[in-house]
Amino acid sequence: MPHQHTVRQGECLSSIAPKYGFSDWRVIYNHPDNAEFKKRRPNPNLIYPGDVLVIPDMAPKAVEVPTGGKHVFTVKVPKTVLRLLLEVEEPFAYELKYRDVVVSGTTDGKSPIEHPIPADLDGAELAAWPDTPDNEEARAGGVTWALQLGHLDPIESASGVQGRLKNLGYFSREVDGKDGPELANALAWYQSASGLEPTGVLDDATRAKLLKRHDGA
Repeated sequence: MPHQHTVRQGECLSSIAPKYGFSDWRVIYNHPDNAEFKKRRPNPNLIYPGDVLVIPDMAPKAVEVPTGGKHVFTVKVPKTVLRLLLEVEEPFAYELKYRDVVVSGTTDGKSPIEHPIPADLDGAELAAWPDTPDNEEARAGGVTWALQLGHLDPIESASGVQGRLKNLGYFSREVDGKDGPELANALAWYQSASGLEPTGVLDDATRAKLLKRHDGA
């Protein structure tokens, strides 16, 4: 019988699905009983703590095979991909660390960094520095970010606005979901840099520009 799951901070559909035996999160997201949830959260990568999902029953699949032999079944599991863009004007080297994995590469700031990650990963570390011949010295002066995966809230919430502005370098405080002068100042700064009237208020034009720049939406 279907039951409900209440989303907790740090969870995403890719991490929720395996808990209930599903290899593909789309089985849950596209289920008819989640039509209202899907309408409210059109981007499946952005769900909110407190959201309620209906978890459908597992549907058994019957396969006819001859007896007396050994049979191999393959389960196709969609990849969970970490995708982020470093806004740089020159080539940068980077190193992504999570658990016991270290991935390195370079980026020109035009194409996003993309790497497959475990569906239940909730944190990683990203270091970046100018890609120069004197790589070690440049690395010493680089920047390191602690990534909280699954913690970005929808833009309808104050915490979602704060998180996006923080990722873009306009909000320096901790994301606490509170409206206040710090958030208004950050919004005004972003609006001014984006060619908008610096009102400090999240109007439709500001929301659209923020979503396009941060989420690519």
